[in-house]
Amino acid sequence: MNILGEIRIPLELSSLVRSDIWRGSGVRRGDGERVLTIPGLLVGDETLRPMRGWLSRLGYVPLSSGIRSNVQCSERLVTKLTAKLEHAVTIDGRRAHLVGQSRGGMLAHVIAVRRPDLVASITTLGSPIHGTINDFHPILRRNLTWLSRVGDARNGLIATSCWVGAPGHPVPDTVEAHEHPDLLEHPEAAQTCCHDFWPSLAEPLPDDVIGTAVFSRSDGIVRAGACVAPSYRAVEIRASHMGMAASSGAYHAIADTIASASKIENAKPRRPVPSLIDRRRRGAPPRVVTDRRRG
Repeated sequence: MNILGEIRIPLELSSLVRSDIWRGSGVRRGDGERVLTIPGLLVGDETLRPMRGWLSRLGYVPLSSGIRSNVQCSERLVTKLTAKLEHAVTIDGRRAHLVGQSRGGMLAHVIAVRRPDLVASITTLGSPIHGTINDFHPILRRNLTWLSRVGDARNGLIATSCWVGAPGHPVPDTVEAHEHPDLLEHPEAAQTCCHDFWPSLAEPLPDDVIGTAVFSRSDGIVRAGACVAPSYRAVEIRASHMGMAASSGAYHAIADTIASASKIENAKPRRPVPSLIDRRRRGAPPRVVTDRRRG
């Protein structure tokens, strides 16, 4: 992994805006399907703003995750994102589509595993769903250790306890590990905030959820093999890790995945919409004002 390759992001974005896929040529037009975008570690929704604009131009309804900086506890984020999806699916009547970059793809996978009734497809961009800490660049490993120690002092952030049970145990040299060494040998016995997150991440996608895993051998942050999972269709592109959200190859994979899943989803009857939401769709009736003054 060559982390210096990550500096090519401006070139990747420049290439994207000149491509046919950016203009929507030759891709299926959306029909209001909801698409939730989830950013990677340490960054927020702003990094995926161009993607949401592109999805909107294609006729989809993009949803931001509400994440300003992706440093919160995984289980907390999954809970918040699931609630957002529930609301979107209730309004639209169809299952939504997820696009997650790096850690965002890991969160999306857990949501799809737990709630396939809400997810029609998932596209991951350089997400180490099938990897361990050894598949991360050493700089990222050190940052995770530092971030976890900060989280130990601030409630709600990624903390030492969040990693108990994770593949490879990213933060083995911690107070938590020294006080409870059995957690590293038997992580399944630990009842932590993310106790259920890691087993869910290890599960395959449900059969009725279409998954595409985008990876790059020139990824400077995560080893390519860690981003390919058995239940996903693997799509290789040439891009940096952080630049996958600005890669025309990734955009082709996203468009193809959503189109394939939408064809199946739209063939099903839509779920009934609650009456209040239905009235808002059709427009509120004119308000009748009565004169209650005594004359």
